[in-house]
Amino acid sequence: MQEVCLALAGTVPAGLIHYPDPQKIRVAVYPLNDIGERTLDHEIASLIRRNLAEESHIEIIPVDTIRHTVYSIEPSLLWTEKKGATPKGGILWDITPTIIEENIIKEEDTWSVEIDISEGPQEGNMKSFTLAGLQERNVEEKITALSRDIHSWLMKESMLIFAEEEMRRFMGGMSTYSSVLKKIGGYVESYPVSIPLQSLLLDLYLQKEEINTEEIIREGRKLTDMIISASQDDIRYILSLSLDPFDAVATVHEKRGEWEKAIELRKKAIDVFPYKSRDHKLSIGKDYFIMASGLEEKGRLAKSREHFNDALAYLSPSSEYYDKTQDALIRLRYK
Repeated sequence: MQEVCLALAGTVPAGLIHYPDPQKIRVAVYPLNDIGERTLDHEIASLIRRNLAEESHIEIIPVDTIRHTVYSIEPSLLWTEKKGATPKGGILWDITPTIIEENIIKEEDTWSVEIDISEGPQEGNMKSFTLAGLQERNVEEKITALSRDIHSWLMKESMLIFAEEEMRRFMGGMSTYSSVLKKIGGYVESYPVSIPLQSLLLDLYLQKEEINTEEIIREGRKLTDMIISASQDDIRYILSLSLDPFDAVATVHEKRGEWEKAIELRKKAIDVFPYKSRDHKLSIGKDYFIMASGLEEKGRLAKSREHFNDALAYLSPSSEYYDKTQDALIRLRYK
């Protein structure tokens, strides 16, 4: 369970901690400074609270249940006086170190909001959100969009934290394979656009490849499609698992004799995931060789010759299939 305080300011009574759905992110949104005054920062807090409450994986915690704990953790941050037109607030993550500081600045008919997320008051920022607008009439529209961004970020961070904890429990022998598979699958279903989560799920299926071939193809194909628009952080996460989804799926196709599907995937890998290009090229060459050999046996000599030449284009001269391919082309000259 992830606990987050989106603070445009505030304060947490005892009685904060209860343990509802462990897969929900608990969020408290509250204004900074004078609670009795209805100002733009209060309206923003209310809008964010209302928008986040519509998300199925967010549980909004009443402000009164968050004040005592927050105040005891970081009293110097909260209840600070306004300096000029710039009030300050914060978001506390897990009711401990992570803080999101928020600044609201108004000048005549313009306003801007900046939110910075950090591990703690003295740490660097993890994430920033910035908004600006003319007058207060477009506050609601822009804050609605901001709420979606905040929700997306919370889901991305929280679901991955939950999933990695489940993986640690499994690797430590504290849960079964079927149990962790069900839970990781649930996290992927909750946040299907997460490449790290999809990578963890595929990696789990690969641990029992012989009984998960259909799942490897299904989930691996999803991941290979997602990689096209992946960020560098996403790519690094995949590589940290020593995972090549293109190879994983192509290998299943090869074991089934589905050579064309395997070749298609490996060619795609060379273009969009070029970290094992040499291995993919050798496998493509081998696949073409096997296809060509089968066609030769069936008497389809022209197509066989074409695929033997395709094989040579990908095989390294040091490969055993390179010499076999050359021998096959010589043999076909006399047929």
